[in-house]
Amino acid sequence: MKSIYFKTDNDGLIGEIGAFCQEEGFQSIDLSREHIDPSDIKYGFIVADARFSNLFQKVKVPIAFVGDPDDYNTPHYILDENAKLIHIKSFIDSAMNGGVIANISSNCRLKKISYHYEIGNDIFSIDKIVYNLTKDFVYFFKISDLQKIRIGLSEMITNAIEHGNLEITGEEKFFATENDSYYDLLNQKLQDSKFKNRKVNIFVAISQKLLKITIKDKGKGFDTSKIKKEHTEEDLYKLHGRGILIASMYFDEINYNKKGNVVELIKKVT
Repeated sequence: MKSIYFKTDNDGLIGEIGAFCQEEGFQSIDLSREHIDPSDIKYGFIVADARFSNLFQKVKVPIAFVGDPDDYNTPHYILDENAKLIHIKSFIDSAMNGGVIANISSNCRLKKISYHYEIGNDIFSIDKIVYNLTKDFVYFFKISDLQKIRIGLSEMITNAIEHGNLEITGEEKFFATENDSYYDLLNQKLQDSKFKNRKVNIFVAISQKLLKITIKDKGKGFDTSKIKKEHTEEDLYKLHGRGILIASMYFDEINYNKKGNVVELIKKVT
């Protein structure tokens, strides 16, 4: 089970940790009551008052201090004494996804996002790209829901690069996968002057009510009328159309333009 270990005198922060654990299915463990050597903690996350930093010099898991300790040199996050549930979520989400160690201020609460990203055909770094695109979504979604959004978004960006910009057909992918030459096919396409400089443009708009992500590639598009309206469990194991199916499990709507090179993903914020 995922756990948050904490050692703090801040009753308000203890309450926020408890609320987070209840919402996300984590276990909360009070190090002031449990006799656990912090250096023995191998899995989970730690939140502690900065004045206790000497007790955590040998920890191997992500740690957030309430205040900035002067004598602690290992990378850490900083929460201030007014930290709320959202700041605990920001710490956990960032730590889970290899985010940059940073101060998390309780005076900063994101209410609305609207931005435009342009990415290259770096299909081998999709996970990092998706994290950078969605790291602020933690202000709007539970982490468990955010992880699902990332899975669906990853599939759709992969489609935009693979089938859109690189124009790899379903038949080509199936044949290359069956013959263990898929990465050779990818590298061939990535080096082709016709495809290598193409970009994928991603537009994001999110508020307290709705998330909308628009993905536009430079490919020829496809016949969107062939997208299946209903799916069986067997479809999850097929290479062709699997990405759209997975995304449809985690978004409320998936809408394509007529050409098939622009897709809009919509999810309600609940």
